[in-house]
Amino acid sequence: IAAGIPGGVSVSEAPPAQQQELEHVWLGSVRNGSREIAVMTAGRKKREETFDIDVHVEVSVPGNIDGGATAETRAFELYAAVENVLANDPSIGLGATEPTLRWTEVTWEGDLNVDAAQGGYRYSLLATITFSGRLV
Repeated sequence: IAAGIPGGVSVSEAPPAQQQELEHVWLGSVRNGSREIAVMTAGRKKREETFDIDVHVEVSVPGNIDGGATAETRAFELYAAVENVLANDPSIGLGATEPTLRWTEVTWEGDLNVDAAQGGYRYSLLATITFSGRLV
């Protein structure tokens, strides 16, 4: 995912230990996972796996009276970059497992707050993406 995000934006697999970056994208927990195995067939069993992953995007705009709208717009721009990475690579980097990525549901919620530490605004976007893949 990091390769598709604009340069200078911090991308990680966990929230930052300290909030120093003005823009940050990270993956949250895998939730609501399930796996189905076709046991009534001979040979190697194919497995269908479905799971949800939270994607967090945070943008701070320090010391700007119009920072709320700016922070929200930028957060959705960064999230669109995440969606483009997934749309352009349905294998999501898993290669030999032949996964199929289906967008069963993408939901998000946003929250705009005054950022006292930065003296401006912080917009937090939480998107939940449902993945479905076939493992052979």
